[in-house]
Amino acid sequence: MLKIEIQEKEIPVYDITVQDNENFFANNLLVHNCGEISIPAISPKEPRAVLSKDFDNNIKLKESFDPGMIALCNLSSINVIKWITLSDKKKEKMTYNLLRASDNLLDYAFYPSKEGEVFNKNYRAIGIGITNYAQFLAQGKLKTKSKEALKETNDLLEDIYYFLMKGSIKLAKERGRYSEYFSSEYSKGNLIFDLYQGPYNFRLNRDWKEIREDLKQSGARFSTLMAIAPTATSSLILNSTEGIEPPRQLVSMKTGTYTCKQLVPNIKKLRQDYELAWDIDSFDMINLSSARQRFIDQGQSLSLYYKDRNESATEVLKDIIYAEKMGLKSLYYAFTLQQDIEECLSCSV
Repeated sequence: MLKIEIQEKEIPVYDITVQDNENFFANNLLVHNCGEISIPAISPKEPRAVLSKDFDNNIKLKESFDPGMIALCNLSSINVIKWITLSDKKKEKMTYNLLRASDNLLDYAFYPSKEGEVFNKNYRAIGIGITNYAQFLAQGKLKTKSKEALKETNDLLEDIYYFLMKGSIKLAKERGRYSEYFSSEYSKGNLIFDLYQGPYNFRLNRDWKEIREDLKQSGARFSTLMAIAPTATSSLILNSTEGIEPPRQLVSMKTGTYTCKQLVPNIKKLRQDYELAWDIDSFDMINLSSARQRFIDQGQSLSLYYKDRNESATEVLKDIIYAEKMGLKSLYYAFTLQQDIEECLSCSV
């Protein structure tokens, strides 16, 4: 951030606070521009006043108010290219520090809405995701349609979820369980992959028996741990690929405070190993997301890409049906190929 300026002129913005902007509730989920937060919202109830008398016949007015709850985005992401270079000891330390910082933020944050504060304080739901996933695939020479990509993705997400669970249990020992813990699946001994509704059942690598025993004794500090956000802005700072997105071009023009060219990470070495979004079958992208979903308790900002604009509506419907079949909770944007992007593709490969 370079500076903050007061804007005297009123301009339209597009968020959940704007009326008539086509946000709506579906099965108690507030549907808007966020593709990864999958937590129900509860509407506030009207204040109630009850008159009562004490032993001296004094009349007292007792008021009650239920503010309801709104889930908030408490997000952060792990650079998977850095993650795979860490020892187990460093992974444990890093995730614990990340969770501790997230936990502090829930307590010290300013809440303009009481509904958001009630939710954060009772459920302590956070969403830690991943970024630089496309480089992870390219670096491992893993093609999206391959079984190797599915297995390596499964192992990566299991590894991250394992250390996040360890950190959540450790913080529960230090600071206490989140208050709604005993109404959760955790209290029944279930971990997120026990509730997975997709088809993949790769062998687990970590000692989950020990995690279950610790969870039973100490509980968890957070009701949710993982959600994959787009990370479009932060990826520019990290020089990483965006979230779980494949690159649309190897060389792209980014416009913001400054306009500059951006190259995919390590382009000299990996340019032949990157797969561009327009060349990847959407079913293959959904399959990889299903493998990730096994360890993600919230959703993923998964965008899909279509070369033929005339057939994209039909393809989107097919992909939505297939994504549900594969156990996904959400999808993000659907992009169609424009002429100017085609021209850029020829000069960037």
